Amino acid sequence: MEHLITQMKEDYDDLMIIDHKEYVKLFQFLKIKCYKKGEILKSHDELELVSRYIFKGDIAEYEYRAKKFYCRKVFSAPDTACDFESYRSEETSNITLKAFTDVQVGELQKSDEFSVIEYIPVFAKLALRINHRIAKIDRQWKRLHWLEKKEAYNTLQKLCPVFNQLQVAEISAILNIPERSVFRIRKELANEFRSFK
Repeated sequence: MEHLITQMKEDYDDLMIIDHKEYVKLFQFLKIKCYKKGEILKSHDELELVSRYIFKGDIAEYEYRAKKFYCRKVFSAPDTACDFESYRSEETSNITLKAFTDVQVGELQKSDEFSVIEYIPVFAKLALRINHRIAKIDRQWKRLHWLEKKEAYNTLQKLCPVFNQLQVAEISAILNIPERSVFRIRKELANEFRSFK
């Protein structure tokens, strides 16, 4: 457990330095869980009740539409993974979260948020900064839709640590382009690489 506390503190020290003993208090509220690759963490027909700090691994967000699942983004350590739409609205959404790789997370129940702030007031300021980081990451994923196709593909490679594990259908869904466009971009990039050599 101590190594997880240290890992989280080192990550959040970039946002705001808080004493180690405060993180020890925070961990009284976190449930440490492991999920196997492919395991559903939250289904589209469920209410989102937790936020998940990713210690290790990756979680994919899928949109359920017309009886099919479309990959929209991949949360990677040390992101916070959550169906934010359902979490904020307190209603179900069309989002499913699934372990893209084996994953270890610290889950914080929404019902414990205020207790954490009351018990560890210094985390109120950090929570605001974490929310800003979450919003910034979300903007980077949404920005992919507005980029030219090849630029979006290249940006996704940099944005997603597990890009090489994504299927063509998942890349297509994330970028909101046809699968044939993904194949075409790959071919163009391979030709550019060969001519560069």
